[in-house]
Amino acid sequence: MGTPVTMSGPRPYVFTHGEFHNAFASTTSTYPHYPNTTKREGDPICDSFRVHIHQELFIACIADGCNWGERPREASNRGKDAFVRSIEANIATVKNFRDLGPLMMAALDESHMAILAEKNDIWMAGTTTLLGGVCVKLADPAVGKEWAFMGVTVGDCKTFMFSSKEKTVVDLTEGNRMNITDPRDPGGRIGPYVGGGDADVRNLMLFHVFLEEGDILFFLSDGVHDNLDPQTLGKDPSDFGLDGKDWDDVDLLAGTKVKTVWCCFEFVDSLKDFRSLCVRLCKTLY
Repeated sequence: MGTPVTMSGPRPYVFTHGEFHNAFASTTSTYPHYPNTTKREGDPICDSFRVHIHQELFIACIADGCNWGERPREASNRGKDAFVRSIEANIATVKNFRDLGPLMMAALDESHMAILAEKNDIWMAGTTTLLGGVCVKLADPAVGKEWAFMGVTVGDCKTFMFSSKEKTVVDLTEGNRMNITDPRDPGGRIGPYVGGGDADVRNLMLFHVFLEEGDILFFLSDGVHDNLDPQTLGKDPSDFGLDGKDWDDVDLLAGTKVKTVWCCFEFVDSLKDFRSLCVRLCKTLY
């Protein structure tokens, strides 16, 4: 495959030059500063990302360490690095698009084991949510679309897809973030959490989408996409014709569907001049 263009952080990256370098990534903290210092509550940042870009495929992974401190930060970084490393080492074995599913699951397992590695007591390892996947150019284009993405997620990170043709946004991970009122429960995580140190895979999800030139994929931790949730924004269920005085009274599936539609609508509205916005944010946040 040759040497990839690599993005890995929390540090911000912007690639807009060349034939296939068109990616943006950054992390930041919205927690308040401690008095009289530049240090924030929640430091160090436990969100991380890694992207490897080749001419006809890219591998991307984000991870959001659960809780604060060094252990979730380490888990996040170990997880995303191991995921991308596993995909890159084994992608040559893939014969068709369906083969990517087992590859995703194996990479997720590698991420979990990397978090536990070299720990005398595995319960001293941190935990993290993780979302990763690979986008490939199809030898035999499906439904007229030349590209396809397959991903896996455990936890509450999300992938959204903007269709350049339809001018719409779709939540490819709909349903993985059912409970936003308990920040301690992201729905799942890798690292030691249940049993004898197993991962929590309650909301483990594989997903895929076919893509056209100009479509955009967004990989977001809950610190971003929660700000598009009507519950977070102070909207009432009655604003959407739902029964219930508050969101806890609303049927879970009906509420999730309404939230997804609203979130995607808000996303579309925020995408005006998106490309220049990404460049500007990544250059000015740090």
